[in-house]
Amino acid sequence: MDDKYIISIFSALVGAFVAIFTNFWRTRYTIRAQDFSKRIEEIAQSISKLETYACEYWVCTDREKTNVNYYVIGMQTKIELMVQYLNEQYKEFDKPMILGSLNEFTTACTGGTFGSKSGSPEPNRVQIILVRGETVKIELMKIRNQQY
Repeated sequence: MDDKYIISIFSALVGAFVAIFTNFWRTRYTIRAQDFSKRIEEIAQSISKLETYACEYWVCTDREKTNVNYYVIGMQTKIELMVQYLNEQYKEFDKPMILGSLNEFTTACTGGTFGSKSGSPEPNRVQIILVRGETVKIELMKIRNQQY
């Protein structure tokens, strides 16, 4: 009769341990996956803001009266820092996968006569900036979707 109680208690303890371990592991994975997804969304939102600022800069008729170029440089630096953080903290993040499109995007935003107070508007750059920005966001979503 004692053997049945010992087996029952042992089975209950093993079951409890397995349940605790499984819940701990799932919770840890879920939190990390949600954080990763949230960071990807933050980068995508920052890219949208950079698109807006860069487009505003390139269609501006009087560059001496605008300070939007400082926002462009600031947002560009912010995005680079966020990408570097994801690359260091998450092995799931594939920086080389987006590096080419990110470089093309930042070149579209700050290339050419960017920073020159005497430049004329270049509305044709708006389309390039928007397309390249969307390309980077698509690459980010591909990385995020690889997790699911």
